[in-house]
Amino acid sequence: MLRARALPWMAWWALSLGLWLVLSDRLTTPELLTGGAAAALAATLAEVVRAQVDRPLAFRLGWLRPALAIPGQVAHDTWRAGVVLARTVAGRPPESGVAEVAIAEGSPVLTDETALALLVAGRSAPPGSIVVEADADRRVLVVHRLELR
Repeated sequence: MLRARALPWMAWWALSLGLWLVLSDRLTTPELLTGGAAAALAATLAEVVRAQVDRPLAFRLGWLRPALAIPGQVAHDTWRAGVVLARTVAGRPPESGVAEVAIAEGSPVLTDETALALLVAGRSAPPGSIVVEADADRRVLVVHRLELR
């Protein structure tokens, strides 16, 4: 049992310390000690979260298909956010609204938490929009968006 927890903890610690050192770009003793302590905290928290998961996350390659549209959505919404900023500076603040986006029939989203998390993250990635609710009964995502008018 201890070994089953110790090996992943050490892996999380090593990855976290490596990230700390890459981001800090220093190899001084105080930086190593601080990074080691922060990595230990991160590894402990990662293992606490991992212990709470009932089952491992399942991932299917078919879920990536809708993700191909995300870069285009991000580019389009970045342009829209620039227009909203320009209009705000000109004294015409934007309006915002809530819209419902239907979840496709036969989608695994409503039965699999991983698929739902990916869908929500993808819909929230473009600037100016964020998923505020996922309604499984009605098969919709409620999305808040900045509106251009």
